[in-house]
Amino acid sequence: MIYVRVELWPCGIKEKARLIGEMTVGNIGGTDEIGDYEVEASDNRGTGFTRVIVGHDRKQSIWALLKRALEVKP
Repeated sequence: MIYVRVELWPCGIKEKARLIGEMTVGNIGGTDEIGDYEVEASDNRGTGFTRVIVGHDRKQSIWALLKRALEVKP
């Protein structure tokens, strides 16, 4: 499972960091080459989403997977 934590650092001060969002990306199947993932995300305002990514090429970088996780769906 991949865990993403988004923090706000007021004026760049790490010690004052506040959590403003979290996301998990969990493997739910596929093959050695192609993966399927469940995404759960939430923010500090109480909003969030759940979605499934089907057919992600595992040879791509983590950033490609996170981009798909964050894509807005109609």
